[in-house]
Amino acid sequence: MNKKIFFLALLLLGSIGYSQSLDCSKFKNGKFYSKISTSSFVIKDTTMEDFNGGDFLVWTWSIKWINDCEYEAVCTKSTNEFIVVGDKMIVTLKVIDGECFEFDRKLIDKKFADGSDTKSFYSCIKKD
Repeated sequence: MNKKIFFLALLLLGSIGYSQSLDCSKFKNGKFYSKISTSSFVIKDTTMEDFNGGDFLVWTWSIKWINDCEYEAVCTKSTNEFIVVGDKMIVTLKVIDGECFEFDRKLIDKKFADGSDTKSFYSCIKKD
């Protein structure tokens, strides 16, 4: 019995030692593109701009970092009816793979007041 407890404790400690925390610092400012669409976005300090089809600005957001890998964005300008000024989203970076990252976007608006519209996306750093 003691051997089983010792083995489980050792296994648990080993898995904790190998868990990694994400380093999201390189994704806090820069230009990013989607690998599956023509959309892109730019984060500069506390502002984010979403573009579609190259240079067409769709939304502007005011962002506030909650922690190293999560931020809240409030829409300050919209050219689209899907998201309007005042709508919010919570963005959480989940997986980092080199210059790319997977993130969840939780939209909080009149239609999804509970944030139930959550989707995953995959973006990469855009090199000029």
